[in-house]
Amino acid sequence: MKKKLYQITTFGSGSFPDYECPKCGAHLKTGEPGLFDSAYTKESRKHNDEHDQDHENGVFHVCLTCTRPSCGESIVVVGTTYMDELHDDDYLHNRERVFITLCTPQYFIPPLEMFKIPDATPHRVKECIKASFNLFFVSSGSALNEIRNAIEFLMDELKVPRKGLDANGVEERWDLDKRVAKMPNQDGVNVKGYLLAIKNLGNWGSHAVDTDRNDVLDAYDLLSHVLEALYVKRDKAMQELAKRIKDDERAK
Repeated sequence: MKKKLYQITTFGSGSFPDYECPKCGAHLKTGEPGLFDSAYTKESRKHNDEHDQDHENGVFHVCLTCTRPSCGESIVVVGTTYMDELHDDDYLHNRERVFITLCTPQYFIPPLEMFKIPDATPHRVKECIKASFNLFFVSSGSALNEIRNAIEFLMDELKVPRKGLDANGVEERWDLDKRVAKMPNQDGVNVKGYLLAIKNLGNWGSHAVDTDRNDVLDAYDLLSHVLEALYVKRDKAMQELAKRIKDDERAK
């Protein structure tokens, strides 16, 4: 996962980040010149009678296209804009004010995918992750909440019940902590620690705790590893490799 790419919050209207196609993973490029469209908001015009550029706020939409000819996927991006003053050598020389339009994306349709979801991932888990991707640019808390939902559904798929008996034999509802604790190891893979960390991040998103994009990216990083361990078996392969090296005669 390219964390640095998704840590970018704003960029110039003519310099979109090197986003990847959600369908095939190839790079996306902006369409033909003139397809980028923006306009100042009514509220911005209302409170800016003097037309000071550094007070202009607007909205934009643009179409991105996959660079792989065999794919050709199109993605529409919508978001907000604002003007920022550019301080460069020319400005220092002639004191002429120069402004650039900066864009803050909010929605990608279809949404980008910050990490590849393994094909074998259960459908309901996939849907929660995709919902999180859709919310990534507009609400960190909501994106984290969807990842927490994905963990709940993952427990369902792994046959971990939502209810059980307490010490007195009375039925009780199990919270996600207890469900993760009750989760059996899958083919020798133990990912409980990762899941609890993801759960904590998801709780912060659910309970209106101050969260940011880096928290969401951390959750994606952990969840990506969990899903690969469970549905690609890479973690098991690495454990077996480590054991072979440990048991090698040369290590004795």
